[in-house]
Amino acid sequence: MHLSLIINCFNGSKFLRKTLDSLVLLNYKNFEIIFYDNCSTDNSISILKSYKFSNLFVYSPTKNISLGEARRNAINLSKGDLICFLDVDDKINNDTLDIYVNYFTKYNYDVIYGGINYIDNNDKFIGKYLPKFNDNVKLKDLLYNFDVNVPSMCFSRKAFFEINFDTNVKYCEEFGIMVDLAIRKSKIISLNKALSSYRVHSESLTSLKLDGAAIDRRYILNKIKDKIILSEKHAFDFAYYKSYYYEALHYCKIGENDTAKSLMYKTIRFSKIYLFIYLVLIFSPKLFLFLHKLKGRKM
Repeated sequence: MHLSLIINCFNGSKFLRKTLDSLVLLNYKNFEIIFYDNCSTDNSISILKSYKFSNLFVYSPTKNISLGEARRNAINLSKGDLICFLDVDDKINNDTLDIYVNYFTKYNYDVIYGGINYIDNNDKFIGKYLPKFNDNVKLKDLLYNFDVNVPSMCFSRKAFFEINFDTNVKYCEEFGIMVDLAIRKSKIISLNKALSSYRVHSESLTSLKLDGAAIDRRYILNKIKDKIILSEKHAFDFAYYKSYYYEALHYCKIGENDTAKSLMYKTIRFSKIYLFIYLVLIFSPKLFLFLHKLKGRKM
């Protein structure tokens, strides 16, 4: 089974060598690397050329484009039976491709995803996030707790090309992809195992664009609201209001506490949990941030 590993890059030289080193160590060898350079102005391409990958294909647009559009273009250029992604500051585990191929071959899933190890700038382990094992992930599961990580997910080519890839989504395209697949009743499994290492640093797109991701999520949810059935309604509303929590978190982190409070206020009538979080934010923004860090993605 042939696999396409897609790397989207824009000025990723700082950690690129560590990412590429993890590819050298992969056990499974039947894969291609689609390296899509989004008009980098640093030495990313020079670093890439220092590696002698026989299965490497490099592409670049004529001008810088959104990450969503860059991912779509890279996917269209790929040829693998399976498609997965790796960002230029993350690392993939040695046995991850073996795991993907095993599950797709034996059980014919459309999507597989697992957990991540958190690492710092120096590759030091600082924590982990593991989804619960679930061999029948439904839309409601994803809406209540979206536990999917880009460097630890893999799609069958057939499933991926059935979805509506929305290039208007800039910061959380994985949410849009997974929601679309779940609505289509795709066969999805989550594994209680770390499949990659996610680097936590201030320059990552996730850290810088938390507010944009929250807005993206509401945009995605508004697109699917007419397809939500009664049994999914509470999960849908929970996910919608949770986007305000993440947007409030962004503004609290940059010291705009009044804006954060006004965003959290929108959630208080939906859930006692959100009311409690709002009151914590009113009492102490520092405590609000601490609780988020303590609870992590379980919040």
